[in-house]
Amino acid sequence: SISCLLLAGGPDNSIIDIQPATPLSNGTLFVVRGSTVSFNCSSLSYPSQSLSWGFQGVASSNDSLAVGSGSWLDFRIDDVQPTAQGNYSCRAQNSISKKAAGWSTELLVYYSPERHPECLWKSGKDPSHVQFSCSWFGGYPTPTLFWGENHQKSGSQRKQVAGQLMESEETDNLVVNLNRSLLFDGQILKCDGHHPTISPGEEKFCSFTLSK
Repeated sequence: SISCLLLAGGPDNSIIDIQPATPLSNGTLFVVRGSTVSFNCSSLSYPSQSLSWGFQGVASSNDSLAVGSGSWLDFRIDDVQPTAQGNYSCRAQNSISKKAAGWSTELLVYYSPERHPECLWKSGKDPSHVQFSCSWFGGYPTPTLFWGENHQKSGSQRKQVAGQLMESEETDNLVVNLNRSLLFDGQILKCDGHHPTISPGEEKFCSFTLSK
């Protein structure tokens, strides 16, 4: 009689790839709400393997997303929403040796506030001061707000250029109290909102042009 010895190997060389995703400094990934996100897991096993994708979020314990055999397994989420935020794991198991390996990554879903920041003003508790507030609610993570002074550039275009930065903070509501003696007719006070989901060339702001 002839005996056949089958050598099983793996899973090895495993890779999780999520696109388009941006890595944070701690290794966590984020995507932008509304985008289409592709998930791919690849691994090598001999002679064959099974692959599976799992998900654990706030409202789910361990959902099975996809199962297959072969060297890779992918799926996608269209119009991704905050409910898709959580831990995604891929598990590979050798079909002969039953040796298994797993890998996981945390995925966050970012979104900016839908509207521009809102600027309000009122007299301060001290009559010599005016309180300017800027609010920009409804985004994740918390935006960064900048209160600053702009100047009108002379010429036919009357272009505004950035002036002194008064205050900045990672918050959805930023308040500055300014002495009335620092305010003057025609002065422009502007609040800029910055968020990771907004491209550098896209402005989200509100402003006041002071007049007596």
